[in-house]
Amino acid sequence: VSSYRSELAAIQRSLSVITSNPEIELTINSDSLSSIIAIKRFTSKNPENQRKCMCRDLLRSIADNAKRFKKVHYIHVHSHTGVQENEEVDKMAK
Repeated sequence: VSSYRSELAAIQRSLSVITSNPEIELTINSDSLSSIIAIKRFTSKNPENQRKCMCRDLLRSIADNAKRFKKVHYIHVHSHTGVQENEEVDKMAK
């Protein structure tokens, strides 16, 4: 759970520090497929998905912060494949 929670916390932090703008679409790239799936399930219209989620506090914060933008796209990138930004974030996380 700790690495999963850390990945969600990083996404939450990213969304919280970006200046709110309802005119723009954001793209969040992450190598944490489980985090992306959890966010998509949590933000679906099915309330049962919200009750089943671990780390509901972070997922709620992510969902609330995402509302400050026109749309937020969550994209899975493979880890350690040369995506420069992902490699830099991985180094910072260690």
